[in-house]
Order: sequence, then C-alpha cells, then structure tokens
Amino acid sequence: MSDDDAERMALAQRVRATVLDLVLAAYEEAGVSGLCAEGRLDYAIDRARQVDLSPMLKDD
Repeated sequence: MSDDDAERMALAQRVRATVLDLVLAAYEEAGVSGLCAEGRLDYAIDRARQVDLSPMLKDD
C-alpha cells in the first residue's frame, strides 16, 4: 500500500469512527428524550447527515 493509499485509508477510518460515534450518541440522546426506536433512528440519521467533515480534512 502506498503512502497516499495509507493516508486515504486513515482518513476513511477517522470519518467512519466520527460518524459512528455521533450516530450512537444521537440515538441515546433521542431515547432519553422519549422517542420510540423509529424516532431515535430517524434522529440519529439526521444528525449523521449534518456532520461537518471539513475538520477531518486538515493535516494533523
């Protein structure tokens, strides 16, 4: 794997981890708010769609 490929893979893994963490947190938050399972899922998906990915594109 080239250095460029390794960097792209690392970025993809950071994006996945960030979005997954956000979705799980949003699902729990929606549950605390009293939403049903379907409402919790809808809320979590909406939050995932709003993720600002631009900070992950900056060099570390």
